[in-house]
Parts: sequence; structure tokens; C-alpha cells
Amino acid sequence: MSEYLYQEGIASEAVLNPAVPDNESRVRFLITSEDSDAQIEKTVDVIANFANSSDQVLESS
Repeated sequence: MSEYLYQEGIASEAVLNPAVPDNESRVRFLITSEDSDAQIEKTVDVIANFANSSDQVLESS
């Protein structure tokens, strides 16, 4: 997912084992007051598009 986000122009960082258990990877974002509403909305849209087009199961903890 982090590679997909990068290709869409969104900075993120994958958090992988050993920082988190196997099969529980995460994507970290840094949102600041300098980010516009449009940038945040684009990020949400890109994540939704990824989830809708991906065979991966995205779970919320």
C-alpha cells in the first residue's frame, strides 16, 4: 500500500516487522497544520480506491 500511495504522490511509511507483529503491518502518515483539506481528502480517496481495487483485506484495529 505504501508504494501505491507513493505513486499517487502521497508520502507515507510502511511499519513492518519487527516493529509490529507479522501480518499486522501498518502505514504511517504525518499530517500537519500545513496540509490542506484538499490534500487530506485526496489521501482518503486514494486509500478508498486502493481498498476497493485490492485483493488485500484492510482491517481497522
